[in-house]
Amino acid sequence: MDAKDALLEGGPEPTRTEDGQEEEKMSLLQEKEIEEKKFVGPDDVLDELGAKNGYIVFIFLAMSFVWCLSAPHSVISAFINESDESHCTSNSTDCIPTISLRSEFTLYGEKASLAATSVSLFMVGDIFGGFALTALSDRYGRKPAVCTSILGLGVFGCLSAVAPNIYAFLVTRFLLGTFFSGSTLVNWVLSYECTPHSIRSFTTMLFGAMWVLGYCALAPLAYVLHDWRLIMAATAIPGIVVGITYALPLLLFCYCLSAVPRLARTESRVAEVRRGSGLSQGNLKTIQLKQWRHLL
Repeated sequence: MDAKDALLEGGPEPTRTEDGQEEEKMSLLQEKEIEEKKFVGPDDVLDELGAKNGYIVFIFLAMSFVWCLSAPHSVISAFINESDESHCTSNSTDCIPTISLRSEFTLYGEKASLAATSVSLFMVGDIFGGFALTALSDRYGRKPAVCTSILGLGVFGCLSAVAPNIYAFLVTRFLLGTFFSGSTLVNWVLSYECTPHSIRSFTTMLFGAMWVLGYCALAPLAYVLHDWRLIMAATAIPGIVVGITYALPLLLFCYCLSAVPRLARTESRVAEVRRGSGLSQGNLKTIQLKQWRHLL
């Protein structure tokens, strides 16, 4: 007679012995342990692939290089807004004075604040892009957001260099700031989500070093180029080249980039995750394809 029958007949519920309770606890613990072994999280998969996986190395190297290209756009206004004629004190006819944003568009008097407004609009665009592009990357994936941002950074940087007036320049600077978030923030998240624990600290150091490299490269560039349009073009053209190389459009790079496991939400994308992460019979080891479905 079990406990249910005893209760229906009005009798007392049979008590379980200590041995029975211990066996039940052990059974529950074993079931929990088996369930935990069945589940494979994104970090478990990345750790299993290891830091030497070709796709993983490609991702964090390529994304860190994008930080090097993005860094100059955040401080370029310090080199293009104001004129500098200090290098022409020798009264030499060979000296070429700096052509700045203020001197070319005659931003004096009532228009004096427009040069600084370009900095503010860039930051406003950065804030807007931080909200918009991160939401889009959560909805459609990191890869399209990053590839589009890299290309947009180069395109609008070049459009800034050929702006016919200050108002067109302000618009392009706002749009440049919008894509700046995607090429830095979303880019970093993509790289972080695709690297195992063992190299995440190294990835952080590499990203920081590449940012400083791009940041410091702007000063000698501005020293050589005395026209603000040339400086803008010099910082933007590499972005177009890299953007096209990474996108084509969004085909070559999106195929090479690992599909971020945290965003692969449907079972139909198991093959994409498996292919993009470099999973094959040779390196799957103990991770089975059916266990990937726990990630989706």
